[in-house]
Amino acid sequence: RKLNEDCRMVIGPYTHWHIQAMQPKLWRTLLDFFDRHLLGDAAARDLPSVDAFAMGHDMGWMQMEDWPPPHTKEQKFGMIRGNDGDPNKLIDHNSSTIETFDESEISYVYDPSDPTPQVGGATFNPSCCGRSSQNAIESRNDVLVFSSEPLESPILIAGEIKVHLEVVSNVEGTDYVARACQVASDGESVILADGIIRRFNLRPGRRTKVDVTLSPVLNRLGVGDRLRLQICSSAYPKYGRHLNTRGSFHLEVEANAVVSEQILIVGGDSGCCITVPVLPA
Repeated sequence: RKLNEDCRMVIGPYTHWHIQAMQPKLWRTLLDFFDRHLLGDAAARDLPSVDAFAMGHDMGWMQMEDWPPPHTKEQKFGMIRGNDGDPNKLIDHNSSTIETFDESEISYVYDPSDPTPQVGGATFNPSCCGRSSQNAIESRNDVLVFSSEPLESPILIAGEIKVHLEVVSNVEGTDYVARACQVASDGESVILADGIIRRFNLRPGRRTKVDVTLSPVLNRLGVGDRLRLQICSSAYPKYGRHLNTRGSFHLEVEANAVVSEQILIVGGDSGCCITVPVLPA
């Protein structure tokens, strides 16, 4: 579009291996596009600028003028530590209760010899891709989980979720992985999108801001659903393990690997938070 070219985008609900599922839509779209632009057939169907499939509740195709949609609004959620065994929370910044949560810390330990696995999502692995259940991953000690309250009205997430972390590390290098999930009323958690940032210049014992941008998503959460966020330091084997050192990733050796502790600052004015692009109803 920056070159003022006439182009079209189709975003489908497929993994790399769903060849048969994508064929009807793919071939019809290609033929319509070629008929109109190569053969000059004015009777051929003119395609929308963006034809995207919304996942989640009320799944189906949506036509848009651009991607990401230009009219999204950012909805901000603060990451809050649960008290007395309560689960950690995602609190809407528009909520009247957000100011009542003081700053606190929550931590996890990442061991490269037992990396947190990646289950589902945008991977090239035919046996482990797509909207996979995350409940087993979320039970691990090296994964922090934050969940919103059940939604009182549906929301349509359209674009890139951004995660803003305030961290303290005991090592100079590690990964930060963020993963957004949709949690149904029966408790099943499925992956929506994930992202990773690889750091080699951390200052042990000092606060550092880390931003993680998740892969684009178009997903509708229904009434009663929860938005969930996972934070960890590995998504193996989608991404190679960080050995928690400053050494170049492709040159570092297993013998130098160390166990790391990552502390997240949550609550208060500068605690960790996420921003979610939402299309107005």
